Amino acid sequence: MIEYAVSLKETLTSLTREMSAAPAPYVKHPNKDFTRKKNYPLKPLCNF
Repeated sequence: MIEYAVSLKETLTSLTREMSAAPAPYVKHPNKDFTRKKNYPLKPLCNF
């Protein structure tokens, strides 16, 4: 069970890294979303 949890966490972390590297397909306005300092960046938001 522990191995599964670790594997799942690694997979999800990897996916969030990939999404934060190229957020355009996942946001409505790629040039505006996640650019203001008040908003959360994509990676911490996905990890939340």
